[in-house]
Amino acid sequence: MPRAQQKVIVPVDQFAITQQDVVFVASLKGSLALCLSDEVQEAGGLLHMQAGRPGRANDPELTDNTLSSDLLLLDRCLTELKRSEPRARHWQARFVAHADEQAGGRERLLAIQSFVEAFLDDAQIRLVAGTIHDGEPRRLLFRPALGQVSSELS
Repeated sequence: MPRAQQKVIVPVDQFAITQQDVVFVASLKGSLALCLSDEVQEAGGLLHMQAGRPGRANDPELTDNTLSSDLLLLDRCLTELKRSEPRARHWQARFVAHADEQAGGRERLLAIQSFVEAFLDDAQIRLVAGTIHDGEPRRLLFRPALGQVSSELS
């Protein structure tokens, strides 16, 4: 991936939006990243969310609370993203995640991916790729200005 001017670390359960040529960085460990960019404009964003809380993946109350919080975070991210670049009309998304068995594993992430895909469809954002990694945690690099996403072992 070509070097950008600045790297911006996006911690878990947060998002970052940009109109500049930057590289967003997220450490994926039982978490997911939603990489959002426009095909024409340089605007984009990265949403980094925990996929579940270790050791409590089967707690239904936790699931409802987590889903509500995630939905609000996703909605805020998309609202701020569209507000940051009103001329953008060709939004696309990439879903990248790391499955951690203590946080519900691959099955939980597949369910979250389906939910996110439906939410994006309602928001008229096309999901162009979805990847779930097993094994060692990953380091995600996303450069919205060029729509480039890569992940490597951390």
